[in-house]
Amino acid sequence: MEAPVFYDPSGRRRRWSKRILLGLIVVLIGAAFGFGATILNVPAPDPLRLGIERQQPRALPSQVGHLGNSRARCQARSATSVAPSGGRHVP
Repeated sequence: MEAPVFYDPSGRRRRWSKRILLGLIVVLIGAAFGFGATILNVPAPDPLRLGIERQQPRALPSQVGHLGNSRARCQARSATSVAPSGGRHVP
C-alpha cells in the first residue's frame, strides 16, 4: 500500500488547522455580535409630518382670479417685448 498523501506523523498540520479553524469561528462570532449591535443601536427618526404632504387646493374664485392675472401679465409682457422695425428705436 502506498503512503497517504496527507500523512503527518508529527501532528503539526492538525494543530495549525485547529488554530485556524478556531480563529475563523471567533472572527465569525465577533462579526455576528457586531452586526447585532448595529441593529439594536438604531435611533428612531422623527415621525413624518403628514399635514405638509397633503396640501389643500385653493378656493375656486381664487383659482379663476389667478388665471385672469396670468393672462394679463402675458399680454403686457408680449406688448412690451415687440421690437420696432429695422432695429432702430423711434421715439
